[in-house]
Amino acid sequence: RYAELQALASRNLIEDLRHQVPFELAPGVKFSGESRRKPALRYVADFAYRLDGRLVVEDVKSKVTAGAAAYRIKRHLMLSVYGIEVKEVM
Repeated sequence: RYAELQALASRNLIEDLRHQVPFELAPGVKFSGESRRKPALRYVADFAYRLDGRLVVEDVKSKVTAGAAAYRIKRHLMLSVYGIEVKEVM
């Protein structure tokens, strides 16, 4: 998929192509009774780029990984926190 996106970028059809792009979905927290702070909840997108000025976030998934509970939660949070609907590429 990266080669396809690079080809689009070289023809100026997409801009600002990045890979392994982190998004913070929730800040780190410290629960009472625990000595260490829990790290922030993050989602790392496979690709992000701009198409017609709009940010597009893509994740390459198989049917199995697309159905994983952790991924579904993070995809939900991307939409609710950032207003970005993750584009799944199978």
